[in-house]
Amino acid sequence: MLLFRLTTAAAWNEILHVMINSPVQRQFVSFTYMTSYIVVAYIVIINMYVAVILENFHEAQEQELAGVTDEDVDMFYEVWSNYDVKATQFITYDQLSDFLNELKSPLRIPKPNAVKIAALNLPLSDGNKLHCLDVLEALSAVIVGKVTESEPLKKLNGEVYKMSMKVFPIRSTLETITTTLMIRKEFKAALTIQKAFRKWKLRHTHTTAKKKLERSLSSLRKSLRSLRSSRPTSPLT
Repeated sequence: MLLFRLTTAAAWNEILHVMINSPVQRQFVSFTYMTSYIVVAYIVIINMYVAVILENFHEAQEQELAGVTDEDVDMFYEVWSNYDVKATQFITYDQLSDFLNELKSPLRIPKPNAVKIAALNLPLSDGNKLHCLDVLEALSAVIVGKVTESEPLKKLNGEVYKMSMKVFPIRSTLETITTTLMIRKEFKAALTIQKAFRKWKLRHTHTTAKKKLERSLSSLRKSLRSLRSSRPTSPLT
């Protein structure tokens, strides 16, 4: 415990003072031991730990500034293969939520992610299928953010597009049927219509029941009047 305390350089001068005034060891030995221990343990080891932490922080910061790395793309396609077992380059819209939740940072979109999926505005082809390149491009755009398109950047985007069409030739023939944003809007519209219909049905049910009750009361009153009018008159009157 004493050595651990010295490692933190807490009150080392008090311990050195006791060692120097101790009759067990000579002052030179105590001073040499304390000085060497402080230099090795505190200055070298502790600073080495700090250097490792700062280096890891610097690497993490560089990776964040770099945006999507090759490791992120490899991770994306590795998880994609779990949902696209036959390597068709497509997954269904119903699989998208689980797929985005299974990805690792920085591409991961954890559940609940229905609103964020709609915000991606991904194109869907026939059968509500999504192409892997569309999903990857949308996630990359979220990480990188909005970038002002200069002429060199436009040229680079054109080259990347041509390369992607060579790797994924089927993508150029796809016809967009709808988007994730439109599906979300249709879902919200359906919920609104259902809610309004339930309210109308409830009011209609109450109105119908009220009318039936009023008709029943009216019939009952008429029956009572008929009964009173048909009752024989007393001979004493």
